[in-house]
Amino acid sequence: MPVLHALGEARRTNNIWNRKYERAFRKLMAKKDAASKQAKVALMDFYLGEHFGEDLVCVVAKDESRAFLELYSACDIAPPKSGVERDHSLPLRQAALEILAAGSVNESCASE
Repeated sequence: MPVLHALGEARRTNNIWNRKYERAFRKLMAKKDAASKQAKVALMDFYLGEHFGEDLVCVVAKDESRAFLELYSACDIAPPKSGVERDHSLPLRQAALEILAAGSVNESCASE
């Protein structure tokens, strides 16, 4: 996943605002196909930085990716290989599910 490669590079250089990472992240966030929606949900297992994590929650909620959120919450589905450490305990999926359950996407993600 290009975002993970760019995130790994950003972490190695201790620069979470690395332009390559930001471009890769924004490019994925803009995509609407099913594979991209699934990739966004899978990305929720990685610490992306607070700002990027908040953006990801809102984008996934706006994508209405409930089926992928529920699947990835129930199963530990890891990417085939990644140099970036996963953290399956991050609250990002739960936050997106709560926004969807409350029907508050527009209110919760007004700035996105």
